[in-house]
Amino acid sequence: MSRYLLPVVGLVIGAQLLFTGAIIPGLVLLAFATQKGRPWPPVLITAAICLGVCGGVRERALTLAPPVPRGAVLVQAGDWQFKPEYASFRGVCTNGVVVTGGVPITRPELRRLRAVAGPVLVNWQKSARITGPSNLYEFDYAAYAWAQYHAAYRVRADKLRMRPLPIRGLQAHLQRLRVGIVRRIDRLPERVAAYAQALLLGTMGDEMVSMRDTFSRLGILHLFSVSGLHIFALVGILYALTNRLRIPCEYTDCLLIGILPLLLVIIPGGAGLIRAVWMRLLQILAQRLHWTVSTLDCFCIVLLINSLFQPRVLFTLGGQMTYLLTFVLIVAPTAGTLRQSINMAGVSAAPLLSAVYGLHLLTFLFNWALMPLFEGVLMPLLVMLVIWPSCPLSLPVNQLLLGLDHLLTRLAGLPGYLSAGAFPGLLALGLSVLVLRGLATRRWRQCVIAFGLCYLAVNYHPYWRVSCFDLGQGEAQLIEAPFKRGAVLIDTGGQAYQSGSNPAAKRIILNYLAARGLNHLDAVVLTNGRREYIGDVATILQGISCKTLIVNAAAANSKVIKDLAPNLRTRVQLVRSKAAAQIGPARVTIFPGSAARVRNQSLQIYAKLGSKKYLFGGAATRAQERQLLQEQLDVDYLKLGQHGSVAGVDAAFVRSITPSAGFVVGSGTFAAAHPSTETFKLFAELPAPIYETQRQGMIYVDQWGSRAQTRTYRQNK
Repeated sequence: MSRYLLPVVGLVIGAQLLFTGAIIPGLVLLAFATQKGRPWPPVLITAAICLGVCGGVRERALTLAPPVPRGAVLVQAGDWQFKPEYASFRGVCTNGVVVTGGVPITRPELRRLRAVAGPVLVNWQKSARITGPSNLYEFDYAAYAWAQYHAAYRVRADKLRMRPLPIRGLQAHLQRLRVGIVRRIDRLPERVAAYAQALLLGTMGDEMVSMRDTFSRLGILHLFSVSGLHIFALVGILYALTNRLRIPCEYTDCLLIGILPLLLVIIPGGAGLIRAVWMRLLQILAQRLHWTVSTLDCFCIVLLINSLFQPRVLFTLGGQMTYLLTFVLIVAPTAGTLRQSINMAGVSAAPLLSAVYGLHLLTFLFNWALMPLFEGVLMPLLVMLVIWPSCPLSLPVNQLLLGLDHLLTRLAGLPGYLSAGAFPGLLALGLSVLVLRGLATRRWRQCVIAFGLCYLAVNYHPYWRVSCFDLGQGEAQLIEAPFKRGAVLIDTGGQAYQSGSNPAAKRIILNYLAARGLNHLDAVVLTNGRREYIGDVATILQGISCKTLIVNAAAANSKVIKDLAPNLRTRVQLVRSKAAAQIGPARVTIFPGSAARVRNQSLQIYAKLGSKKYLFGGAATRAQERQLLQEQLDVDYLKLGQHGSVAGVDAAFVRSITPSAGFVVGSGTFAAAHPSTETFKLFAELPAPIYETQRQGMIYVDQWGSRAQTRTYRQNK
């Protein structure tokens, strides 16, 4: 049966891809599936293609014009997430539209929400489309939310207004059960609770954020949510328990037939969970009903149905990993867990390089050693502790998990991590096909050569690049030398107007550095002491090695640097007077920018990059700009001080340097006033364009010799 189902799945998904933005993969998959399905009747091929076309056309229509939410939002008890002063949720509006949302809450309201065990209706005042990224390589939450939930809008309420509903229906009772499980988990010690949430419920809270990067670096993130391992382990635990109690397998199978679909409500439904639950359910039904259905048939049926209901499931890393790894386990089984781990590492390499921009060469070894620990030891222990929270073993297990965190962190620091840069999707797809071919033919030379050539192509940067990040209310600029011979970060942004465990410096700047294949910075320059300029310096220095931290007195005396000083391992250079530096091939001059008060001082960085000259004004005032008149600088690109406001732009200075373009970075919530009308008029007189991160997203200048091209993220997209 598989020889029919596999080409059918290829035809349906290939036809869908033509309408969901992946035209080349769709055409290739259609051609391959058609060639494999040549013995079939033409009617069957046509029917499969028509099914895919219908699904693709419907998905495209919804994507271009998603339905607008109307009416109150029905939120189930398990779909709330809480922070001290804010609650976020996901629910369904009265007109059936799925939305995400948020509302500020007080402490009494937080206690009230935590006590709710049933569904509630939440009233909201404002709705807006979920925005996509504004920087290169920034995570696209809008695309993820659409692929996962078909959620295109986010609603917001100024005040919590909700009406509890009676607990009726199976879904409400299952959500109540989920809330009960979460409350039992909350009674456990901190690390036990964090691991129970991640391994049993497939959700990582703020407590696991610090370890998430470690799991990703080790290549074991799939053990938590991607692969559906928690379902496999829970089913195994149930079979072991019933065998111990001498309960016939037939009864256990009947129990699983009833329980497995319910898990899709109790545990958040990612691609790995859906695949694991329905494949196991089909296998049990086939065995009980004596169907001649193979494991590959079950895989094809689940993938086909999942792709029809979630046409973009294979656009997500979770979807790619769970189906790709499962397919390999089915069609290329191997003897020995080490050999299997090597195969899994090879198959998952290309998707990981496309999504997280790096991998550890010892990933196969980590999976081989850690999977039995997670599956055979941790899972049973956590299940037992959730059932019996007051168990005396809870504290020893908590200490065990703290030791495991320390061990995993040490393993992640071992040599062998390859910061490979961002592999384009088509390139990753081609590499995955080569790896699958290598598994079939046992010939790996072509795969190794292809990976090597792709690595060289992705990391071939023969040009200067100057980038101005869009961090909202914060500033950061990056200078990259050709062939990665030097990299300088000017300011880091900060959390002056935001809070959370995933700051902009991490999700934007560090992500961009990884995507460009950069594993160190030659220098980080902090121009002043304001938090929106330097607040995330600790995040940057923890995420990437840096040779030198350059500061002025205002930055050195700031609370941010004083808090960082005890753990600072980077050499600090304090600039008190004009200083010159050669950072890689870049010639940089730093002007201290004297001011009456130390805290108002701001460094100004003048950089000669090949044939072009740049001036980064930091938070310099008009008076500090006038001090540079005597330097008689030749400037092609000017990063305006004070977000382009009147206080930071001196007309006489700008007219003297006559820049080709001006950059306004980090105006954020002040976009209505920054840059000022006077600044626009001044640049119109030159004439020279003004680029703004707030309106145009990330700004980046690519420079080859005397040629330079200025682009913005939204314009280029």
